[in-house]
Amino acid sequence: MRNIAKLLGVVSLMLAAISANAQHTTQVTVPFEFAAAGRILPPGDYRVTFNETSPVVTLRGPDSSSIVLLTAPGDRFNDERNALRFQRNGSEWSLQQVIFAGSVRRLPVRKSKNKEMANEAFSNPAVIEIPLVAFERRASLNEGMN
Repeated sequence: MRNIAKLLGVVSLMLAAISANAQHTTQVTVPFEFAAAGRILPPGDYRVTFNETSPVVTLRGPDSSSIVLLTAPGDRFNDERNALRFQRNGSEWSLQQVIFAGSVRRLPVRKSKNKEMANEAFSNPAVIEIPLVAFERRASLNEGMN
């Protein structure tokens, strides 16, 4: 019971931190089934929410359910692109990176898939980048107050 209470406390702190900072919300249409956060997601329109200061990225799918993705910082592009980057492993696509304003956020790959994906990428590179649309910045409530 204490672990649940601690978890709820951490989640509420995370949510408070997310709402206190600038958030970006965009939309993307993914035309194929893909894996993310250990789940297989259907093709469709997704709303993507990203916070500049947090590793948390949220995907809201066609059925209105949300998936929280924990990401790690990656490279930075010289351009200001906004996209989701997918990689194909055999016949399956998986979400690998979320790119906002040229800043890359990598999704962790399951350890059992690392070697398999590296072999697949070497023998048959299949990476696709789908641009995000309707890029908007949501300012925090505290912004502009000194």
